Amino acid sequence: MRHRVRAALAAAGLLLARPAGLVAAGTTLAIVQPGAADYPDGVRLSAEGYRALVEYELAENGSASSCRVARSSGEPRIDQASCQIVMERLRLRPTRNNLRGRLGFLWLGERSREMGNPAGAPLPISAMMWVSERDYPAAALRFRQTGAVGYEARISANGTVLSCTIVSSSNSTALDRRTCEVVTTRGAFIPASNGAGGYRDGVYRGRIVWTLAK
Repeated sequence: MRHRVRAALAAAGLLLARPAGLVAAGTTLAIVQPGAADYPDGVRLSAEGYRALVEYELAENGSASSCRVARSSGEPRIDQASCQIVMERLRLRPTRNNLRGRLGFLWLGERSREMGNPAGAPLPISAMMWVSERDYPAAALRFRQTGAVGYEARISANGTVLSCTIVSSSNSTALDRRTCEVVTTRGAFIPASNGAGGYRDGVYRGRIVWTLAK
């Protein structure tokens, strides 16, 4: 039986990332996804979103020591906000010989408004790549169950997932359970901001939409 899975915040053509704080810097191009509340003041929320590519250097403690825009979003305030997130909140595990890397920023705007995440909340990294076809639960496949699962994940100050709670059920126990399994084992985040250039524990609200090909 052919089936497919998609994440509600998915965007085609973006690459897989590993959890911030747990992966060596520069090993892959990670895609950071700020939400609507993170938009700089005066920038119109875009239905299509803004895309920027930044390059960073890390200090020995894993925080960013520098950031520059390698490919502009076309909106200077979005570019500046992308580097500000990197400088204030990025936490990676640097290797001795690799203290440089790149991050793609996908500012989702209107598509992320319904999640209701406040400014400074944890930011997901490449959420569209957390789920694959192999993750579809066998029980849900057998009964052709589909649906959207809303979840709330508690994220530590180093970007790891501490817990996951279902806040909006798909009416399928199998899909609900698998959603939190995926989030807790593969969820990757830039940690929440404490408002003073540091990190804190935080909560991220997201959704995974499970669909079957016709």
